[in-house]
Amino acid sequence: MTDVLAQYADAGFAGDAFAASGGEISCGTCSSRLPPGRVAIEGIRRLEGASDPSDMAAVLAMICPVCQTKATLVLKFGPEASVDEIAIWQHLSPVHPTAEVPDHLEEAARHESLG
Repeated sequence: MTDVLAQYADAGFAGDAFAASGGEISCGTCSSRLPPGRVAIEGIRRLEGASDPSDMAAVLAMICPVCQTKATLVLKFGPEASVDEIAIWQHLSPVHPTAEVPDHLEEAARHESLG
């Protein structure tokens, strides 16, 4: 993950963003709380743990629509994802055609809605 974050930082995505309660994204620069559909996603790098494949996370390169900071957002997916992370995944609108969204999201969302 450190390498991916460094690669994004080298590409100008040096800010931080965080998953916030209610399935929103919080910008680390301007502290705005954003609905995921308002955030421009420029890329997604999926990661899985070398020793534990269920350790699933992704690093998203995004642009805050309020302050225009290029930032990264780390989200889990799969069985370890929180309710807020799943809500973010469900409402993301990738704007870049090369952005990848993990396949496990619909299954995780169904599991959460049934639980």
